[in-house]
Amino acid sequence: MNMQTQLRDRRRIEIALYLLGALSSVTVFAVFANNVLSSWHSPTILGVVGSVLGALVAFAVSLLLPRRKITVFITHIAKDRAIVMKVREALQIYGIRTVTGDDVVMVGDEISKKISNAIIEADFLVVILSQEATKSDWMKQEIAKAIENHKRIFPVLAENAEIPEDLRALRFADLRTDDKKELPLLARSLRNAARSERN
Repeated sequence: MNMQTQLRDRRRIEIALYLLGALSSVTVFAVFANNVLSSWHSPTILGVVGSVLGALVAFAVSLLLPRRKITVFITHIAKDRAIVMKVREALQIYGIRTVTGDDVVMVGDEISKKISNAIIEADFLVVILSQEATKSDWMKQEIAKAIENHKRIFPVLAENAEIPEDLRALRFADLRTDDKKELPLLARSLRNAARSERN
């Protein structure tokens, strides 16, 4: 587990413990209100207190439970494995799980079926574009499978290449110039997209 992940998890635990402390305080107040207040307003006050207690418990529990990681399938050709490794390392720093064909296809597996299932199970598709990759029938099939299953696609331009027609309207991460800027931008874009889809 890297340092950023440890700090993030520690912060979540601290917030959850703070909320549980607040929950204890509200509970004490609720008991006090129940014992002291005898007017007709008492049920109303206790109803509000109960709602606040429920919200605090739900929020504290949600912070303590592990969050599901964003999963992206990376489509690429064999020649671009070095670039894929760079992309994977950058995304993992941001807590994003990456999957490639090499991860899911074992000896004897039906390649297209395994990759199709991985794309369907992933949240998003990241496409590594290079001159040879854009000519690959496999890549075209994987892009088509993502579109068919309404998956958002995030193109990554590794070198000068013709952008496939289906991706031309999309902003791409440009690794030809400054990958130290573009890879964090890709990670933030994926996280923002996941947040939008969950809301």
